[in-house]
Amino acid sequence: MTPGSRRYNRRKYSKDTNDHIFFVLVILLAAAVYAHQAKGHIREQRIVEIISVVVGIVGLVLFVKLLGKLIQRRATQHFPQSLIDSMSGTEFELYVSQLLPGQGYKHIQLTEHYDFGFDILAEKEGATWGIQVKRHSSPVGIEAVRQAVAALKHYDCDRAMVITNSSFSGPAQELALSNNCVLIDKQQLMRWTSPGLLPR
Repeated sequence: MTPGSRRYNRRKYSKDTNDHIFFVLVILLAAAVYAHQAKGHIREQRIVEIISVVVGIVGLVLFVKLLGKLIQRRATQHFPQSLIDSMSGTEFELYVSQLLPGQGYKHIQLTEHYDFGFDILAEKEGATWGIQVKRHSSPVGIEAVRQAVAALKHYDCDRAMVITNSSFSGPAQELALSNNCVLIDKQQLMRWTSPGLLPR
């Protein structure tokens, strides 16, 4: 069951309108071919020309889309720590959500701004992850881990994770260890942003 089928409110995560452009172009091609056939003016050569044009347009759109994603990912990967530390909480959540695909996570969604414990929901290797994001200037305490663990049932998640631009207190690390909650601190987060790293 995907996060989209679970029962919770969520913020709208960026869904590219180009995702359906290929389907739309195929429909337009079929309509054009049908219209020409109906008028009896179409020839095999003309059909090949139309198909070639549509394929070229689709290829160009996909190339531009891929190039845009590569540029965005490269820009995200080179964010210096000082800029990360100056982000707002919402900006940091979005930044982390953009890093997750590089670590193998899919179906990434931002939750609503309610204090239910998770900011991001994602899937990886068949497991649904609930992720709490903390942009702090001091070590993240045990309460963040407690909230994440408690939110598992509410969001129907399999695993919990807390990500910060800072570090974690000793009690937070102990509670996370005993509850199988993954902690990502500043050092690990910066490794995510380092170019050339393979998804883990």
